[in-house]
Amino acid sequence: LNLFGVYVLSDELDHLLDFLAMADDNLYDIEEIPKLIGISDNIYMKLISFLEKYSFIQVKDFKVKLNPEVKDFIISTIDKDKIMFQQHLRLLLK
Repeated sequence: LNLFGVYVLSDELDHLLDFLAMADDNLYDIEEIPKLIGISDNIYMKLISFLEKYSFIQVKDFKVKLNPEVKDFIISTIDKDKIMFQQHLRLLLK
């Protein structure tokens, strides 16, 4: 996955990063996250590989965690009301 590919997948990347930033330091199984945020496994694994390669996330024992500096930045820039609305909408649509 290159930078152009990340641009094309920017919505999915946003969902993933927002989810990890709002995860309250929980470690999630690498396999459960795509189901929780509603993206395909194929796209998710490409994003995970990209984020790990550039040290945005840590993957250890099949658990994923956002690096603290990245988390702080994302939390300072995200619209928490928008995220809560999206999470509730996803739950309603399931």
